Amino acid sequence: MKYRVLLIFLYMLHFLFLPIYAEKTIDTHEHFEWELERSQILPLFEKTTEKVEPLSLETVIESVEKNFPLILAAERFISQADFELLVALGAFDLQWQAKVEILRNYYNNEKYSTTLEKPTEIYGISLFGGYRLTQGQLPVYDGKYETARGGALQVGARFPLWRDFFIDRRRAGERAALLQRENARLALDQLRLELVRQASHRYWDWVAAGRRYMVARQLYDNALQRDAQLAVRVKSGDLPQVELTDNRRAILQREAQLLEAERNLQNQALELSIFLRSPEWGTIIPQPSFLPDDFPTLREMDMETVEADIQDALQLRPEIKKLQNDMKLEDIEIELQQNNQKPGVDLVVAATQPIGPGGAARTKTEFEANVVLTIPLQTRVADGRLGAARERKARAELQLALLKDRIAVEIKDAASAVEAARRRVLVAIEELRLARNLEEAERVRFNLGDGNMFLVNLREQATFEAALREIQAQSDHQKALATYRYAIAELLALKKVNQ
Repeated sequence: MKYRVLLIFLYMLHFLFLPIYAEKTIDTHEHFEWELERSQILPLFEKTTEKVEPLSLETVIESVEKNFPLILAAERFISQADFELLVALGAFDLQWQAKVEILRNYYNNEKYSTTLEKPTEIYGISLFGGYRLTQGQLPVYDGKYETARGGALQVGARFPLWRDFFIDRRRAGERAALLQRENARLALDQLRLELVRQASHRYWDWVAAGRRYMVARQLYDNALQRDAQLAVRVKSGDLPQVELTDNRRAILQREAQLLEAERNLQNQALELSIFLRSPEWGTIIPQPSFLPDDFPTLREMDMETVEADIQDALQLRPEIKKLQNDMKLEDIEIELQQNNQKPGVDLVVAATQPIGPGGAARTKTEFEANVVLTIPLQTRVADGRLGAARERKARAELQLALLKDRIAVEIKDAASAVEAARRRVLVAIEELRLARNLEEAERVRFNLGDGNMFLVNLREQATFEAALREIQAQSDHQKALATYRYAIAELLALKKVNQ
């Protein structure tokens, strides 16, 4: 009852102020022509009637993965990690050493030697081989340097029996470099997930802006088309002047709404162009003709699926894998420092083959075996590094437990947002249906002479606002789905399946 009294009061005010505004009414046809000829706020959109393929979210995601600068930059980090691995593998490079000693005193002699040494990844074993030649006179105590006239070839190997048997500095560096390369790939995956989430949000914001623009345009066009009909009826005396004036007021109001919707569409198109790229043209501003016809089908969440997705996400999320790799790096450091606390016991074996004639003692193949013992009397460096590594690993374990809890909560929250937005969409659809029915009923009443233009405009504005709420709910549902897909690392799961 109060609502009807308010409407009647507002209607009477229109009649009271009609003489003031009657002289300032606008010519509908002139205004319509001006509207058609006016330029847009920004010359961003091409005017075309050609039917084009709608821009899909998959196309935007593909553009992000192939052409987004941060993705390309992250790929360089992987290349950098490959070079760092090459550096680590360089510790196993073949080494060559040459040495010349010339002595001029009571004993004149020359010693020439060259050696090749190759560390291996097999239990810290190092292989070596070389050639040496001694010429001239040697003192008795240097008889070990004597060779046959053609010199001597030597091959041998060093076997660590205690320290450096399971791990050493070279193998630790290689394992760490492999993990660092994996971390670089995980950082790329994390960046890809985040950028796809952002691109998806910008895409649905753009779609929603396009839908709002179309709804605002339809509302505006309805008022324009009705204006000429009202002018005829007013001129014939069938309607009072206030009806025409109220419709023209609605035209101006709706034009302002249309301009705002157009500006919002342009803004969202520019935001989306950051993610929609081409190697040849750079950023691409999507045109209104690229807009899809409607939003996708709603998705209903169920707890069983959510719980399964949580378990899968704990295996797929890059942050978890990176933290686990960081713990593995600390395990390598712990193992290396425990190794450095041990005594060194190395077995060195070699065989020497003389070349050419020489003394009897130097013409036969010689076999040699040595045991080298190294005992660290103090291990403070290893002790300190070992303790620091253990503390870092303990800290990482606590961070990992918290991260898993956060991811589980994040997924549940995203699923809740999806379901809430879905319900909002259903409510908004029903509201829009009722608003359209009321609008049509009010229009019929007006055509029968029982209503007025003010009530028709109110009903149309109510339908417009209900349509905006439905569009916003649809957009929120799709954006919540994008967040959910980010949380469960769906993109990485699909790539894993395709591989």
